[in-house]
Amino acid sequence: MREFLDGSWRGATAERREAARLLTGKEADGSPLRDSGHPHSRFGILFDRETRKAARLLVWRSQPFTDDEQHAILCAAERELPLSFSRRGAADPWTVRLVPLDSGVPPPPGFGEKAYGRWESETPYVPSRHMYDRKGRVKAGESVADQIRRELAWQGYETTRLTISVDEAAEWTRVHGPRRIRDQPTNNQRRGYHASLDFGEPVSGPIALGHSSHFGLGLFIAVDD
Repeated sequence: MREFLDGSWRGATAERREAARLLTGKEADGSPLRDSGHPHSRFGILFDRETRKAARLLVWRSQPFTDDEQHAILCAAERELPLSFSRRGAADPWTVRLVPLDSGVPPPPGFGEKAYGRWESETPYVPSRHMYDRKGRVKAGESVADQIRRELAWQGYETTRLTISVDEAAEWTRVHGPRRIRDQPTNNQRRGYHASLDFGEPVSGPIALGHSSHFGLGLFIAVDD
């Protein structure tokens, strides 16, 4: 996993890329992971509810991380990370360093074994499909609530008793995209929404939906009933 740390991942061998496929979400040839069920890692940021400042970076997946993967994550945490990058790729001189938390720190609501009936979006939900037609009207079956319900059903959640409330006050949200379009504002800015989910019965998480849900967007946090 040293290729993750020394900046030479582009030159990593096919064997190394294959070993890291569930971390990167890519096959050894660079194509999207072909496994069904989205088994690769999800990354998300939790915010302090009072200060609204980023408080915790989460890396999660249903399949346990191997010893090598855990070691790579811990090694990455030892490096100082720039707060941002300019459009020309220059790193911000201000940096942060991650502090790994051990099992003595309880997981956030929805990331443990406890099930919850109510969930609220922590980061904006960005619909994966276009909502509007050429006249600016919402397409049939493509509203925010329709897309959320469809994706939850696709992930195996029971949606018969599900109630979805959407805050229609959208905000422009930067989404993840291929490197070639990241500096093109018209391609990496989408409308993001906040929503709450009431399943009518406790369900297990974590829940992340919509565009860039593997990169921190569309993350829902459990709320105690």
